[in-house]
Amino acid sequence: MSKITSIRYSSAPERKKPQAGDRRFLKGRQVWQVREPRRVPEGMPHAGAYIVSNGRQLYKWVDEVKL
Repeated sequence: MSKITSIRYSSAPERKKPQAGDRRFLKGRQVWQVREPRRVPEGMPHAGAYIVSNGRQLYKWVDEVKL
């Protein structure tokens, strides 16, 4: 006889986690933006390090540069 050890269920689709490189389009400005990780600014201790809050990395939206 088989024994059920766990049951999984889902009530909604899994939410996509934010990652560097994600893109969005702003209709009002007609511009694409890219998500970049936030870093400690130059001139401060630990300059260039990634900023983390509550164990989660912080991101900022930056206008995409057209080449």
